[in-house]
Amino acid sequence: MLEAVKSTTARKIASNTLYQVIGKTITMTVTVLITVIVARQLGRDAYGQFNIMQAFPALFFIIADFGFNAIATRDLSTDWKKAESYLGNILAMRLVFSAVLILVSGVALFFFPYSYLLRVGVQLGLLLILTQALFATTNIIFQVKLRYDLSTIGLVSGYALILLISVLAAFKGWHVMWINFSYVVGGLASFLINLHFIRKLGISISLRFNKVLWRYLILQSLPLGLMFIFSQVNFKSDSILLSVLQLPGHLNLSERFK
Repeated sequence: MLEAVKSTTARKIASNTLYQVIGKTITMTVTVLITVIVARQLGRDAYGQFNIMQAFPALFFIIADFGFNAIATRDLSTDWKKAESYLGNILAMRLVFSAVLILVSGVALFFFPYSYLLRVGVQLGLLLILTQALFATTNIIFQVKLRYDLSTIGLVSGYALILLISVLAAFKGWHVMWINFSYVVGGLASFLINLHFIRKLGISISLRFNKVLWRYLILQSLPLGLMFIFSQVNFKSDSILLSVLQLPGHLNLSERFK
């Protein structure tokens, strides 16, 4: 009996790993395709702007996440009855965190020497912080239940929409900000699809505010959250710095964002 349980668990883990690999492969392929389309159809300047529009909000993804999924998955694995409470509170926390991050980073943008259209594109892209936070929150249920197949369906569906909008925008000659904004639309679609699957699993979602639980989750995830933040800043800060620093004149690159 024990061996059968172990075998079933091993198969679930293997299949969920496979689904994650498939999802990552598809999303990376779509991102590469969109990058190539932007560079070839819209040119070097558009590619540079697209890179900044993607990099700026990416600095804040991990702050909004802050490692809550890891703590929630650990706790719910031993006490599933808390699922709706954890989900509702984490969703509320991330909505608050995302709103603050979008506001603060949006104000900070005015201190960067970007053109008006680039600044607007980045501001629209900041909504990615919210959609990423929403999508990550739904993944808590799939992580505990080992149902990454459902999460992968939501993710891939969102990226299919992103690719469709991006191709349309590029060949219609729209400004690159709308290609970047397609990620917001796709992220929202992924969240709504995941939300549907969660309800099919018998879980209802409603915003909740439990002061004790909020404090517990923040304190428990603090070490992991800080590690994520420093790692993300180290990974993405070079793109932001290159967009504002004066580069050698012979490269003819310093004026493209101004």
